[in-house]
Amino acid sequence: MEYASVTWCPYLHKDIDLLERAQRRATKMVKTLRNLPYSQRLKELSLCSLSERRSKNDLVWTFKILNGYLSADLATMFNINHHERLRGHRLKLTHEMYKSRSRENFLNNRVFSAWNGLPADLIESESVNTFKTKLHLRHASA
Repeated sequence: MEYASVTWCPYLHKDIDLLERAQRRATKMVKTLRNLPYSQRLKELSLCSLSERRSKNDLVWTFKILNGYLSADLATMFNINHHERLRGHRLKLTHEMYKSRSRENFLNNRVFSAWNGLPADLIESESVNTFKTKLHLRHASA
């Protein structure tokens, strides 16, 4: 049986700030980029901020779940909108209301608006690698 890798996905502001500070410090280790602003250092090193990396990773996991690339039946965690008159792609997600503040950090609530905003050609990619490539190109052009 294949298990999905478990990664630490911080949602507390203190944890996010800690990771972002570590990345800021690491990018200053390149001597030629030391005096540049953080955003410029990221651009020169072809890196993303923590929030961008997290949103890309969430979209890739959502693609894997909805297209059956994982052995577990995780597709039930998302509610797909089955109305015929939808703009965009056929896998629109419906938003779940949550009663506690911690539920807003669950994957299905975090990825809702970003997933529904993706174009149909990206959602209907034939493999995970083509999805990742198209997603990277979309974020690079933005």
